[in-house]
Amino acid sequence: MVTIALTLCFLSTLFPCFMSFKKMKEEFNEPSLALFLCLVLYSFVLLYGVVIRECGIAGVQSQVADTITQMGNTLTQFKVIVSVLTLALIIPNVIIGFIIQKTKRPITYSLAFVIVIMCIMSVPAVIITGSNPLVNFFLECCGIMAYFAWVLDLTYKEFCVLGNIYLQAGLCLVSALAPLMLCLRTRKGILKTAFCVINAMLHAAVFYVISVHYWMPLEDGFDLCYRELNQMAAFTGTSYVMVNIIIFVIIFVADIIVNAVIYQSVKRTA
Repeated sequence: MVTIALTLCFLSTLFPCFMSFKKMKEEFNEPSLALFLCLVLYSFVLLYGVVIRECGIAGVQSQVADTITQMGNTLTQFKVIVSVLTLALIIPNVIIGFIIQKTKRPITYSLAFVIVIMCIMSVPAVIITGSNPLVNFFLECCGIMAYFAWVLDLTYKEFCVLGNIYLQAGLCLVSALAPLMLCLRTRKGILKTAFCVINAMLHAAVFYVISVHYWMPLEDGFDLCYRELNQMAAFTGTSYVMVNIIIFVIIFVADIIVNAVIYQSVKRTA
């Protein structure tokens, strides 16, 4: 049941992959290349989940089963819930495919679509329980981390380090490399190219420092990050949840936007 759901979800990702590849062929640019590679990575994540389950080599699944049992749920109930969630992912996958096909700014509209969906999903909890919307948003992010940890047969801690630290820092670095690649590709002036080089080097330095600081094993990296985030929360007089949102949502998105503005500035004068 779970393998079938993952297979169908994987097949649904081929549509946005194809549309992004088609758009990249029509007019090559750095954002279209980044979008295509991100979608291919997403597709391969689901394919990997299918393969390891079909081959029976998912080692963490026994740990998941033990956890589910301790929570008073049956493994069958867990499989049904995960299968439903996986099948539900098909809908946004297809919608994103149409967004890529129909719009001139597929990355912007796709991100906006995902954020709107997450906000809508948090509304019922806010209305029913009166809980903090930011806390609900944080819990949704945690749920996404947990889901893809399960897909990749990793622990929650392991995927949080890969997803929140390495992947996000890597995406920021890629977004900083995009204007530099445009400068080199279009042979821009020395000043603009130098500025883009400095920007890319700063991002590369941050990525290196983060990678070294939170190096293997992944679970130790998570524990270190958790302690430091709590220390930051205590120092700033805020909460662990708020520090997470500021760093992994606000600063992350702001950095991507800044690099996108730099790219558009270079492109306008290309």
